[in-house]
Amino acid sequence: MNNKLFSLLDLVKISHNSTLSEPYVRYLCGLGEKYQYRHQEILDICKLITNLRVPEIKLDGFIYGYIVPQLNNEFDLLKITQNICLDLEIKSADVSLEKISKQLKHHRHFLKLLNKQELFLYTYVSETNRLYKLDSNETSIECPISELTTVLNMIGNAESIDLDQIFTPNNILVSPLNATDRFLRKDYLLTDNQETIKKEILTYIRAEHEDKFISLTGGPGTGKTLLIYDLARDLSETH
Repeated sequence: MNNKLFSLLDLVKISHNSTLSEPYVRYLCGLGEKYQYRHQEILDICKLITNLRVPEIKLDGFIYGYIVPQLNNEFDLLKITQNICLDLEIKSADVSLEKISKQLKHHRHFLKLLNKQELFLYTYVSETNRLYKLDSNETSIECPISELTTVLNMIGNAESIDLDQIFTPNNILVSPLNATDRFLRKDYLLTDNQETIKKEILTYIRAEHEDKFISLTGGPGTGKTLLIYDLARDLSETH
């Protein structure tokens, strides 16, 4: 299990020294060599902490920089308790609500696999010192930082969990043939690479070519079948 639990206060303890901070954070959080360390993100978290009015113990039990195997989907900060999961994404510069919504909706899709009673998904933008949340309509809206304080004060102690055992390909990747109900409910996500290929194929199909022949290739488990069925669904709904 690579994802270690730690205190946010420990995470930013030596944020004033960028040279020492990287190896310290890697060791503290159990980050692998493939993880790209971003010192500015540590500074952004430090700024967020100054806005929170919570007892120090409420800043314990976080996971930093967890990356879903094979899909390269990264969670900045997670706190998982018996009944609740808190996802907190950190942005240095201001970004559009559309991008915030897209990321948080992707994260909600993954985190549903934890089977928690409540999911709280937030994005903190350091540049503007603003907080956004994904509401029940899957829309990102601005909310006061005091709301995050309320959530942190409400949730209990974190539990240690091996996320790699939860986010396995069998749980994440939906096969239209073996998980037909989930496919029909659109209970799946395409990876960024699949989305790019899909756009290229749709652009080619909709262009004025007399002859159209498309070959989709890829190794086992790369999601070729899902992409083909997803394309067929889109084309059947628009043609």
